[in-house]
Amino acid sequence: MGNLCCSVEVPKSTVAIQQKFGRHHKNLYVGRHCSPWICGYEVVGELSLRIQQLDDVKCSSKTKDNENVDVIASVRYKVDRVYEAFYTYDNPRELIRDCTKHAIGCYIERCNLDELSDLEQISACVIQRVKELLDDSGYAIVEAVIVDIKWDTLLENPMMEINAGRHRK
Repeated sequence: MGNLCCSVEVPKSTVAIQQKFGRHHKNLYVGRHCSPWICGYEVVGELSLRIQQLDDVKCSSKTKDNENVDVIASVRYKVDRVYEAFYTYDNPRELIRDCTKHAIGCYIERCNLDELSDLEQISACVIQRVKELLDDSGYAIVEAVIVDIKWDTLLENPMMEINAGRHRK
C-alpha cells in the first residue's frame, strides 16, 4: 500500500482505513483509490479480512472436584465490523486469547472431572461465551477447537479406566 501521487492500492482480502483531518472518513476495499494528502486525507492503517488463527491458547483451572486441569485450545476468528475492529482495541489477538481463557476457565470450574471428556460440548460453550464477550469489539469467532486436556499425572490412569469402561457399554 503506497501513497505515491495521492494513489493508494489496497491488496486483496484487506481493507484500509481512511481519515480526513484525523476523523474516520471511509473504508477502502480492494483496488486503487485516490487519497489526496493535500486535502487532508490519510490512510492510517489496514485490517486483514481473512480468517486468522490463534494456536495453543492454554488455560489452567480447577474443576468442581478440586482437580487441576490444563486445556489447550485453538481459535479461529475474523473481522466482523471494520470500524469497531480498527478503533476499539490495539491488540485484538491478546483480547481474543484472554476471552478464550476466561470462557474455558468458567466452563471447567462448573464441571466435574468426569464431564470434561466431551470436547465438542466444551467447544460449543466456549464459542458461545466468547461471542458474548466480543459482541462490541468488531471481531467474530468462527471456530474454537479443544486440542488437548491434560490432567495431573496421578489422575491419568483412573481417567483412562473410566473412559475405557464407557466405551465397553
